[in-house]
Amino acid sequence: MATVELGNLESVPVKDVWEDEARDFTPWLAKNLSSLGDVLDMKLELVQTEAMTGAYYLDILAEDAKSGALVAIENQLEWTNDGHLGQTLTYAGWLDARILIWVAPHFTQRHRAALEWLNRWTPYEIEVYGVEVRAVKIDSSQPAPEFVPVVLPRAWFARRIAKSQGISMAGAKRKEFFQPLADKLHKAKFTDQNTAYAAEYQSFPVGTPDAGAYHASIEGTKAWVYIGGINTWSAPRNVTDGLRAGNRAEVQKALGIESDSVTTMDWLTSKYTGNIGVWRDGSIDDSEEELEEIRKWMFHYLLKFKKVFNRRIEAIIAQRGETEEAD
Repeated sequence: MATVELGNLESVPVKDVWEDEARDFTPWLAKNLSSLGDVLDMKLELVQTEAMTGAYYLDILAEDAKSGALVAIENQLEWTNDGHLGQTLTYAGWLDARILIWVAPHFTQRHRAALEWLNRWTPYEIEVYGVEVRAVKIDSSQPAPEFVPVVLPRAWFARRIAKSQGISMAGAKRKEFFQPLADKLHKAKFTDQNTAYAAEYQSFPVGTPDAGAYHASIEGTKAWVYIGGINTWSAPRNVTDGLRAGNRAEVQKALGIESDSVTTMDWLTSKYTGNIGVWRDGSIDDSEEELEEIRKWMFHYLLKFKKVFNRRIEAIIAQRGETEEAD
């Protein structure tokens, strides 16, 4: 087998390629947005360079043809600084751009932290990227540009999941949200299931035959934990009717509802399903910090439901069996 002779990959100082940011790099980037878009899974199309924002100018205003969102791109050829961070946010706000891309050769740790903080506290609709631009060559070849993302928003990861698994973006968001909850419940031996699904709700069997399942769901503006069916929304009516016929005040006290200001108990979630559950405010598009609080809330109440309801459900099922035998 012939031996292939390999070259040496070398870094080239970016200012040896683009001497000046405004005269050299911004015009080059505006003509080569596809190179930047490829690494971010976008189809970037130029709208305007030096887009006016009051008395100042954004380096590049673009559009992502895939989503139709405006993209604010601020670039520099030195280490990131507070000035460019402020400019990126100000210009994006002025132009109502939903996607922010800050391009620089080097990001300080605190500027990465600032962008990551923005991604944690903003909804999916706002995407903030930090991208390092580099130049490389092989031996005596011409320098080539390289874009390396160093900060990515949740939406980018959700799109990757959606693309790789053939599911919708909404499904990818739900799968990403529920997976840490599934991991935690599995570790706590609440369930044998350790894989989240791209559905609005996740189902965990009660453990007693014909008793239904405990569910966690996030739909619209509400997050729920409730007793439902194993393969359907609706729980077995004999179970939920039996629970409703019991001492509701005692159950709510055992669940800790009275001392929980964010949680509401619903003894009849709808006349069609007849489910019993608790809910709180929450949306799949909330910030990551808020979503983590919702996951903690779901974990807490799923364990509480199992502890409080299981023995009552077992008694209801046993009583039904005795009645059927008597008949």
